[in-house]
Amino acid sequence: MKKWQQDIADQIASTGKVRGLLNRILPARRRFAQDTARLAELLHYGGKTIKPQATAKDRLLARLDARNESADSFVVAAADRQWNSIFPGVQECALSRADGRLSRLLKIKKGFFLPPHKHREIEQAFILEGRCYSGKVLLQQGDYFFAHADTRHARVKAIEDCLILLLAHS
Repeated sequence: MKKWQQDIADQIASTGKVRGLLNRILPARRRFAQDTARLAELLHYGGKTIKPQATAKDRLLARLDARNESADSFVVAAADRQWNSIFPGVQECALSRADGRLSRLLKIKKGFFLPPHKHREIEQAFILEGRCYSGKVLLQQGDYFFAHADTRHARVKAIEDCLILLLAHS
């Protein structure tokens, strides 16, 4: 597909219409754009997405997922993790939060830091990957950190990319 054709397809996909492009393209290309817009309209390309009927496999997997969600345990697969940036170079992934307990993963890129903060709850941390300083203390892969509730925590600075498992509770 040529660039002008891709531009037309992209505009139809995003807006459902061809705007502005028709005046800037050659008459032969204009006809292509109009035909493409008509075809997209017929296929509802620019409108609502039509969801195909679920297959037997999809229905079975949905039932199994529903069973797992209602069970006393659950899994957060690596592929399903949602990472959120909380500070420059620092991301977190919430794993669970229930009954006053919180578990999450924390990624800190080399050279970045988590600013000083106060712990409202007991916090436990396990360094899964990398090395970082917690204040003046060097923590590395396999190290465990514990902080009581209502204590100040010094800046955590990564000297290598770090992955940390955090557990917090009352």
